[in-house]
Order: sequence, then structure tokens, then C-alpha cells
Amino acid sequence: MPLNITLKTKQGEYLIVNDFFTNSLQVKKEQIIGKTDFDIYKKSQALQLSKSDAECWGHRKAGIYEESHDINGKKKYILGGKYIIDIGKNDENSKYLLSFSFDITDRKKIELELEKALKAKDDFLSIMSHEIRTPLHSIIGISDLLQEKKELKNFDLLSSLMFSSNQLMVLVNDILDFSKIQSTKFELVYSEFNVNLLIEKILNQFYHEAKRKKISLHFLAPSNFNKNIIFDELRLSQILNNLISNALKFTENGSVSIKYIIEEESNNTAYIKFLIEDTGIGIKSQNLEKIKIAFEQENSGVSRKYGGTGLGLSIVDRLLIKFKSKLLIESKYGFGSTFYFRLKLNLGNSVEQLSNSVVQTNKIEALNKKILYVEDIYQNQLIMKAMTIDFGIKLDLASNAEECIELSNKTEYDLILMDIQMPNINGIMCFEMLKANSKLNKNTAVVAFTANAEHSKVNYYKTLGFRDVLTKPIKKHQLYNFLNSFFK
Repeated sequence: MPLNITLKTKQGEYLIVNDFFTNSLQVKKEQIIGKTDFDIYKKSQALQLSKSDAECWGHRKAGIYEESHDINGKKKYILGGKYIIDIGKNDENSKYLLSFSFDITDRKKIELELEKALKAKDDFLSIMSHEIRTPLHSIIGISDLLQEKKELKNFDLLSSLMFSSNQLMVLVNDILDFSKIQSTKFELVYSEFNVNLLIEKILNQFYHEAKRKKISLHFLAPSNFNKNIIFDELRLSQILNNLISNALKFTENGSVSIKYIIEEESNNTAYIKFLIEDTGIGIKSQNLEKIKIAFEQENSGVSRKYGGTGLGLSIVDRLLIKFKSKLLIESKYGFGSTFYFRLKLNLGNSVEQLSNSVVQTNKIEALNKKILYVEDIYQNQLIMKAMTIDFGIKLDLASNAEECIELSNKTEYDLILMDIQMPNINGIMCFEMLKANSKLNKNTAVVAFTANAEHSKVNYYKTLGFRDVLTKPIKKHQLYNFLNSFFK
């Protein structure tokens, strides 16, 4: 058999070995029988083998293992199993350790090469994400600000610029999200949060688009539910964002509403059904499953008229599969659609109940705060100044770490916004310098402001001590909503 097969005593002495085993070690059987792993292998390798032997003896059950060994100067990867066998007598001396293993070095090399390729792909996407989002931040920010001045003769051109920028942003997000969900290293991060507040924040992001299209947005929450949920907040937000965005895209008049229903609740868990309803163009029955396939849309006419990659619903469906759920669709062609899904959720603490609501206008009230914005790109500094001019904020600007430390030693700030990708001394290093050297702002909240929106990076920044993470590009109302919520 093309397997290494051995039988050992409890003391670790080899009793039986097969030819394949001795041939792989390039030794004779008499050099193995009666010996232990410490007589045959290097100490580190012998310790590794004896440890797995001891675990098998201790648990009295079969064990499957994967190990790497240095055999005749070459690194080998081994996959094997170990079993305790009994020849029939009721004493410890009648029990032996049967092992089998085989060489998986070639397969392991392929896996390692594949991991390198996947890492290279992820690194490339991360770089491209940053490189694309950085100029988009300027384009979208300036367009958003100029659109407020409707008396401009070129308002229609600005609206077209804004629309195109947003479309490009959707394409970038869809492609990056789809790639990350496909990855075997896709991470889920659970936390406790208020689902009503999350939905309110999501709908506020769509307020201007809905107002432009004269579509009403509604949110209906159950009146008898007043607990936080424990779930991956970012992924639930991503699912709802995609579905609401999709509903708005295909609705020319009428309304889009989101609601959730508690179908079953115990002390610690609940089955919750989320529904997104629209009065849009609807979907033909034969296309209901097709539209969930990656890169597919109902027909080419839909793609030409409404744009998009055809990834949005596929992303939602794949995310829901991660949570042991699925996306369901009911639609009447020409009259609208309902997209819904069910999740089993753990429940957290009780919270004050929020009333059912229709999304309100983003009224700006003075925040009366002092903020330091650390950013090396001049255009982005200008955009931040223009965005915050109506917020009631005293905004100071620093172009690098040295200026950041200098200003932080003169003024005590309520918040420091820190760009991450800065030359020479990046935002992470600058953050560490602040904590070590700032006289007035060692404990001031620092928020990372970055074009790298990769989920793992966002979590990484938070583990370093950043209070929160803002991603570029950002619009004026989104920035205000964040700051208003942050300072409450």
C-alpha cells in the first residue's frame, strides 16, 4: 500500500513498520524496530510526533493530523491518522498505537502557491480600491457641494457628473464585495446593536436620491420589540443597503419601504423576517431566480437603462447563505417587488423603543466642536473645509504628522480625523505619535479616514485604538450624520 504504516507500544517503541515507511526514510527495518521517534528523528520533530501520540493515548480515540517534517534535508508535509487498537486482553500492555500517513507535499505546494496568488489578488484589489476611491472622493465631494448651488448654469452638467461618479462607486464596491465574499478567509464579526438605529442610518443615506426621484421612503418597525440584536452589523447593513439601493434604482414613482417582523421570539433568540417592498417595474416570473446569478440582469435593456454590474443581488444571496438563510422574491411585473429573508438572531439588552418613521430631512444643526483633520492631499483638505463650513465646527488642518503633533500641543480637540495613507509617516504611525507625545490630546478620540474599505482593515484599525473608521468617498450629509451621531 502507498501508505506509511506503523505500530507502536505505549512507550513509543516501533513494533511493526511497512516497506513504504522504511523506503520513505531510506533506512532498513532493523534500524527502526525497538526504537522511538527520538532515536530516529531530530528532537523538534520527535517532540511533535510524541505530542500527537500522547493526545491519541489520552483521549483513547482516533486522531487525524497534518504535520510538516524535515526528511533527509527536504521539507515534507504529511497527512495521517492514529488509532488505539486492542488485541483482546484487558490490560494496558495489550494496547498499541496504529498509525498511517501519506505524503501530501505536492498538494501542499499547490495550496501554498494558491494562497500566495489569492493574497496577491487581495493586495492588488486593496491597492486598486485605494487608488480609485481617492480621486472619486474629490469628484463626488466637489460635485455634491456644487449641487447645493442650484443657480449655477452648469447644474445639469454637475448632476450628470455626480450620477456618473456614483455609478462608478457602485461598480467598484460591487466588484470588491463579490471578490471578498468568494474568499475562503471571509470573516464574520458579531456585535450587539440596535437594529432600528441601523436601518434609520441606512435610509438617511438614500434620502437625497429618493427626494430627487420624488419617491417616499418608509420604515416600519414592530411596536412590541425592544431588544438589541447580536449579529454582524456591517454585513446586515451591506445586505439592506444593496436591497434598498436596488429597489430605488428600479422604482420610477411611488415608494420604497423596509420593515421587519418578529416571527418567533424566546428569551435569547428570535426569528426575524426583513422585507423591502417597492412599487417599481417588477420582475417577470421566469426571471426571479436568474437575477440572483452573478453578473446577470433580467435583460440587456435593463442593464442599458439602469446600469450596474448585476452583482448586487448575487452579493446579498451569497451573504445570506453565509448566515444559513436565502433571498426570496415576490414580484408582479409592472407593479413592484418584495425582497425578503429570515434570520435567526441572538438577542441582547433591552433598549428604548423607536417609533415607526418615515425618513426625515437631514437638518443641520451647529455641532460646536473642534476637529483636527490630518490629510496630505490639498484637494481633500479643501473638500473637508467646504463640507464642514455649515456644521458649526472649528476645523484645523494638518498636512503631515509633524504638523499634527504641533497643532495637538496647542489646541485640545474634540475629535481628530486621521488619513491613513500618508507618505513618510502614515496615519497609524502618526496616531501612535499622538498617544506618546501630544500634551493635550493623548486621550482624544481619533477616527481613521481612509479609501481602503476592506472589512479586515476596518477591524484592524479599531484594534489599534481608532475609535471608528470613515471611508472615502463621503458626501456632506453622510459626514454630518456621522459627526452628529458621534458627538451625541
